[in-house]
Amino acid sequence: MFPIIWSRYFCSKSFPAVLLLVNRYVPLALTLLAPIIVNILLIHILMLPSGLPLALVVTVLWIVVFLSVRYAFNGLYCSRAFRLRGCNK
Repeated sequence: MFPIIWSRYFCSKSFPAVLLLVNRYVPLALTLLAPIIVNILLIHILMLPSGLPLALVVTVLWIVVFLSVRYAFNGLYCSRAFRLRGCNK
């Protein structure tokens, strides 16, 4: 058996965490962490309400970091892809 360090479960959470800690590829790290945080939040809302306060703290921290780099996600809201100019709204 592989140790937990080499499992995909551990790497899927540690890789984005390292990216956030070294302040590189922050939008990618946030994108990778978003479904994990939603899963944690839903589990604590629906099944284990005792852990809900910590899940809410993690969600608020994710939102704070997301709002600081939200300009990097502006391309997601464009209806068409443009080459040299931004999104026309």
